[in-house]
Amino acid sequence: MAAYLERGGRWQRSGTAVSVDSLNNVYVGGTTQNASGNDDLVILKYSAGGPDPDGTPLWAVTYNGTAEGADQLYSLAAGIDGLAVTGQSWNGTSYDLLTIKYGLDGSNLWEKRYSSGAGYVCSGKQVKMDAGGNVIVSGTAANNLDLDIYTARYNGSTGSILWEKTYNGAFNDEPNGLYVDNGGDVYVTGYTWTLSGTNDFYTVRYASSNGAVVWQQNFDSGDGNTDVAIATGIAVDEAGDVLVTGYTVTGGNYDFQTIKYKRDNGNQLWHSSFNGTAGKNDRPAGLGFSPAGDVLVGGWSDNGTDLDYYLIKYDAGAINPPTSLATTTISSTSIGLSWTDNSGNEEGFKIERKLGEQGTFAQIGVVGAGSTTYTDEG
Repeated sequence: MAAYLERGGRWQRSGTAVSVDSLNNVYVGGTTQNASGNDDLVILKYSAGGPDPDGTPLWAVTYNGTAEGADQLYSLAAGIDGLAVTGQSWNGTSYDLLTIKYGLDGSNLWEKRYSSGAGYVCSGKQVKMDAGGNVIVSGTAANNLDLDIYTARYNGSTGSILWEKTYNGAFNDEPNGLYVDNGGDVYVTGYTWTLSGTNDFYTVRYASSNGAVVWQQNFDSGDGNTDVAIATGIAVDEAGDVLVTGYTVTGGNYDFQTIKYKRDNGNQLWHSSFNGTAGKNDRPAGLGFSPAGDVLVGGWSDNGTDLDYYLIKYDAGAINPPTSLATTTISSTSIGLSWTDNSGNEEGFKIERKLGEQGTFAQIGVVGAGSTTYTDEG
């Protein structure tokens, strides 16, 4: 917002979100202070080549709610036929979750407000658009006790609600990341407060058509740690599996925490943490993929003197490992094994066994691809 700020007189302005459309036009969203001293939403559009020679954007629009209070933008997404923004807007007694869809020319196509009840604060945190131009938003909705995660899908043409879902955990729950896959399914990640008094990662997949919960998972790193997923920390890889990154607070220090879930059922395939050599604070800032499909997590690490940029590359895994290994006693001489097969490209499974704590594993059998059971008859 540098050019816009230069001509803005004494009014305060700040940028909070940025998005790029298919033609590489750049949209910057944030807040601007109006003549009454209240915050308004502001959106600037720049061409792919940057600002005009005099520093001006292609267009700039502002939004001031009818209650003449603060209106604040927290997320922005460019799509096939427009631009979606979300945030919060003063309604006279509290804040509504506000979602607006603009045309690519800056025209206001529709706006929708959500309130969980009189006097309760609601706020949009993340917004995305699907391939058909529908708008998906996730945010917080207060009740008389705590905050819940609210997620809704709006019709791209009319703004009518296609579906809406609320997640209410033990106490405060907040979404920090939102992803929409090519099929339109919606993934939300953030944190949920648990009865043990700490936060855990919370990740959910909603079906595109009706918002039904396909799966939901909590991640607890243990030892009474707090675990929080970050805003840019969720993506789906080419194989369709879900990657989430965030941080774990251990003994007052922050460490990277990255998890891979199976897309179809939410099974946890692996997780990896990173604690820098100085044993101090380390925080991820984003997650992506290399051209080869490896997982890239970027952030910063405290080396004891100052902060370093840090990039970690994880092997996504050509074959997802099996999970949920369980044993059943069949007889005095045989044990049944069962597991969940999380991969569709294995050649088979090797079964190994060891005798006693000091023994070594040795192969005792092989089963074919797609197998999920084996009987060890001693």
